[in-house]
Amino acid sequence: MKSKDFLVKTSVYAAGLVAIVSAQNVHATTLYSNLDTPAGYFSAATNEIGDEIILADNGNGSTINSFTFNFYNQAADGVASLSVFLYANDGSASPAGPLKPSSVLWSESFAIPNAPTGMNVDVSTDLPGGGVAVPSDFTWAVEFTGLGANDAGLILSTNAPTIGNNYNDYWLNLGSSGSPNWITATNADYNINFLASFGGTANPATPTPEPSSMALMGLGIAGLAGFLKRKANRS
Repeated sequence: MKSKDFLVKTSVYAAGLVAIVSAQNVHATTLYSNLDTPAGYFSAATNEIGDEIILADNGNGSTINSFTFNFYNQAADGVASLSVFLYANDGSASPAGPLKPSSVLWSESFAIPNAPTGMNVDVSTDLPGGGVAVPSDFTWAVEFTGLGANDAGLILSTNAPTIGNNYNDYWLNLGSSGSPNWITATNADYNINFLASFGGTANPATPTPEPSSMALMGLGIAGLAGFLKRKANRS
């Protein structure tokens, strides 16, 4: 199923900057960064919209403890808000093939400040506790509430991420949070790379046993199996 194009060009980009900051984690290693070269376009969908990304952690998964993203605000009523979600892509397969976002790993809501229209809003937050465990490949998503169709949206980058990687399409929820209906969507003019950055700690690689260690392990397992069989025969 294809979606209609939800991308609208901004008439004024980055006329100013408003920040929504919930602390800053200075100990995090950057595992994904795509904050360079904004395209001046944004997603104006009123639906929940997400970007599936790949962390620079060699496929080992990570603990995320800081998150930054940008969006463009054209509303000045001060009553709007946005909710942010991190999803594992562990749902059913979409019509295009990729697994849909499903399990919620973390979520938080923010009030959009009452600011002049035409502002680039920077959202930076630390995740709770010791951070949130995520797989190497996951989806972050945003849903705006209290806004019109073109009042706000995520900002696109013209370049690929400088750290990590992502895909050239994006996720769009045509349902609701209680009954999601995720589809993938594309744009004819731009690769869909939203401005965002994640910091945290990559999980250590699982060591691969050396051949000699594997042989000894096999002998140990065989010996244990023989012991258990002999014990069973005597009982």
